[in-house]
Parts: sequence; C-alpha cells; structure tokens
Amino acid sequence: MDLPSHITDEVFEKEFKRGAILSTEMVFPKTGERKREYIIILNQNPAEAETLLFLTTSKTAYYDKHPTADHIRIAVGTMPSFPLETIINCQEVFAISRSELKSRFRSNVLRFSGNLPPETLGRIDQIVRTSRMISPRHKKAILGWS
Repeated sequence: MDLPSHITDEVFEKEFKRGAILSTEMVFPKTGERKREYIIILNQNPAEAETLLFLTTSKTAYYDKHPTADHIRIAVGTMPSFPLETIINCQEVFAISRSELKSRFRSNVLRFSGNLPPETLGRIDQIVRTSRMISPRHKKAILGWS
C-alpha cells in the first residue's frame, strides 16, 4: 500500500533514532554482494547527513572462534527483531546518507524493526570508546563527543 510522502516522512522522522534496528538491502563494496541485512543506527544525533551503522549477522562461527573480536551477542528470544542468535558486529562502521535511507523507506525497501534496549546501546558505547578499529571522527558522532 502506497502512502502519501508526508505520511511516510512523518513515520520515518519518528522512528529514525539512535538504536533503531532497520532492515534493508546492502551492497558490500569489497565483494559486490547484495543482501538484506539488519543494521543499527549509531549516531547520537540521527539528524546528521551521514548515518553511521553497525551490521548484524546470524552467522556466529567467526565470533565463536574469535571471542575477543568487538561484538555483542544477542541470545535467541531476547529481542523480537532477532529470532536467531545474532551478532552485532562492532568492528566496522558503515555509513549511508540519511537521505538515501529515507528514500529507501519511501520506496518500501527499508523497514523499521524495533529498537535496541538502553543497556545494549551502553555496551556499544563501551566498545566504540575503546576500539582501535573505529576512526576518531566516527567515535565523535557515535559517542556525542565535541
């Protein structure tokens, strides 16, 4: 069902916030692979033009073998958005423009799938704060540093 753009824009603005879980198609530059992924909005200020994201995965083998890799493991049944055991990969930040995400939402290519609980966002902040893999520029946007 197509809704008028002002309605979809209102929903987008209401739901587009730090910790929101989105489902959309991603294209991975290194491989060219396209697939639907769950992504997490990280920005303290989600109105910024560049939206910073972490990807999730239900493929846990790498994290089982590398438990010290920066990640958060979501157990089965603890979050409705993740019916399987899920990893939030906190090693690599992806950036997509806010306008691109809004366009995807208007076209029904992106959907909102819930929000992370505050304690999970707190764990993300702890990981980001000490990460050597995340740039200072991204840390500022994620942690709200000035």
